[in-house]
Amino acid sequence: HRFPISTITVGHSRKTNSITRANMIHSLFVINHSGDVFMEKHWRSIIPRTVMDYFFEAQRQVVKDNKGHEDVPCVIATPHHYLISIYHNSLYFVAVCMSEVPPLFVIEFLHTVVDILEKYFSECNETNIKEHYVVVYELLDEVLDNGYPLATEPNILQELIKPPNIIGNLINTVTGKSNVSSTVFAEIAGKIECCVRLSGTPDLTLSFINPRLMDDVSLHPCVRLKRWENERILSFVPPDGSFCLMTYHVGCQSAVAIPIYIRHNFFL
Repeated sequence: HRFPISTITVGHSRKTNSITRANMIHSLFVINHSGDVFMEKHWRSIIPRTVMDYFFEAQRQVVKDNKGHEDVPCVIATPHHYLISIYHNSLYFVAVCMSEVPPLFVIEFLHTVVDILEKYFSECNETNIKEHYVVVYELLDEVLDNGYPLATEPNILQELIKPPNIIGNLINTVTGKSNVSSTVFAEIAGKIECCVRLSGTPDLTLSFINPRLMDDVSLHPCVRLKRWENERILSFVPPDGSFCLMTYHVGCQSAVAIPIYIRHNFFL
């Protein structure tokens, strides 16, 4: 039986709190039916993919014994790690822990991750995960904080990270669809224009919520290039008058996270 994850992670007794501290997930690997690791997420230290060799060995043994994919042991102990996994929709979700942890806690957490992805994308499969890499990584950053469960309630997550449906519908409306109901084209070319009327030589900074979405960036000469490359922050002393501070491009793979505000109007 599955129990709400909050019953495991939240409590008032010292015993419950000590269990919570012990439950630390270092990394998550997602593996398809072909045995390819197509996504990985690390919360603490980066664990190399070679740790998955133990999982693949167990997977090959299951095939050799003519058993199903779901018969791979859900807990595999290696010399330095514990691999805890679930199988869902032809995908393996494998959590890597550095120390011994209650396996039911981690299994329940992995099921919670799958449930969240299904609420966001209707179906948790390889195609949807690849099409929404940015959203998936943002969700994983929220559900675990340094390896510990943080926000796992879908309602809270949807306030923090908007589902891609609204933006997807807007893109389909703007760009049109093919006969097979797939988006033909979706991208954004944007720019930031400034009009400065300030006295003296003010030193300004401009930061972005998610700067990794932008590529093919062109900056005004007043921008400190090194700080942009290191921190993704625009630091500059602006010239007087009007000028284009920055131009950028958001590709179709990142279109779900485009910073667009939509206001609806009804005409009766």
